[in-house]
Amino acid sequence: MRIEIEINKNDVYEEVKKTSWYVGVKIGDNSYKIISINEEDRIMLDRFFEESKNTLINRLIRVFYKENVSEDNNVYTIHLILSDAFNKNLLQSIQSSLFSFYVMSIISKWFAITNKPESGEYATNAVALLEDVAKKVRYKIRPRH
Repeated sequence: MRIEIEINKNDVYEEVKKTSWYVGVKIGDNSYKIISINEEDRIMLDRFFEESKNTLINRLIRVFYKENVSEDNNVYTIHLILSDAFNKNLLQSIQSSLFSFYVMSIISKWFAITNKPESGEYATNAVALLEDVAKKVRYKIRPRH
């Protein structure tokens, strides 16, 4: 069975911006000026998105079929070939986990530059989310007799 999962980069980047701003404000002492993301940082976010995409494909290589990006370079679509016994009810959860993976992965890469003490925690969360996706794409419904 072939499935497609779309990730909207602008939505991911907005969540990354909100989170980085929030963390910066919570730290205090004007840290948000260093940690928060602005439009000039889009080039770095694009690079981090590509790095995260490569990590995703490497982890899902056994079910990876192809990928494509929309003409405006805003929507990334990954195509997977899964077992015919795949539980389609997991698609929404996979979509959600992939979105969160991108957010956590990009934040961890950004924090490696701007907020090193918290970078590792976000990287660990990104790995856990990716493992969650890897488990779900392999899950099969038991046959009914």
